Amino acid sequence: MFVRLGSPEFVIRRIAAVHSTYFDGVQIIPEMKGSNSATIQYVGFSRNHRIMGFAILGFFRKALEISGAKKIDVHFTVPIEAGEKFCELALSWD
Repeated sequence: MFVRLGSPEFVIRRIAAVHSTYFDGVQIIPEMKGSNSATIQYVGFSRNHRIMGFAILGFFRKALEISGAKKIDVHFTVPIEAGEKFCELALSWD
């Protein structure tokens, strides 16, 4: 329900809060980069959590679509499988 009623910005922040509940031991840091873009860092995934990346991408893409966003681009700038301290997701839309 929150997806249909919220702006893309609201939806991103709300999804980050929901993910914090479900991903035990993973810190989630959303940051708006203007009115039509954002980054989200996930701190705490390990390389073997690679499969979660596909679910995260799909979840954000569909939620932004339902909230009315157009021309959606969702991709990892630092993928989970890189094994870095954090993975980072970039989102943009019209």
